[in-house]
Amino acid sequence: MDIRSKEFAQLVKEIARKNQTDPDIVRNVIISEFECVRTYMRKASVKDEYFPYILLPYLFTFKIQPRKKKHYINKLKKQLQDVRTKRGKSNS
Repeated sequence: MDIRSKEFAQLVKEIARKNQTDPDIVRNVIISEFECVRTYMRKASVKDEYFPYILLPYLFTFKIQPRKKKHYINKLKKQLQDVRTKRGKSNS
């Protein structure tokens, strides 16, 4: 599937919707993993019979542990609270 295809764009939108995140983030995650694979595949040498072993165990699996999700939500809430506090001080 070509990353410029409509099918890829639709898949990215669907994954982003299911995970309630930005489609650009999903697209970058998918592309970065394949860029890594491409880098290692280029190291393959037919002459030396060397072919890198590449394992993508979580390919297209987008999950976050509830504990980590709670941590990030709390971290974002704290950052938001800090921003609001700074704005309140600067307006006084």
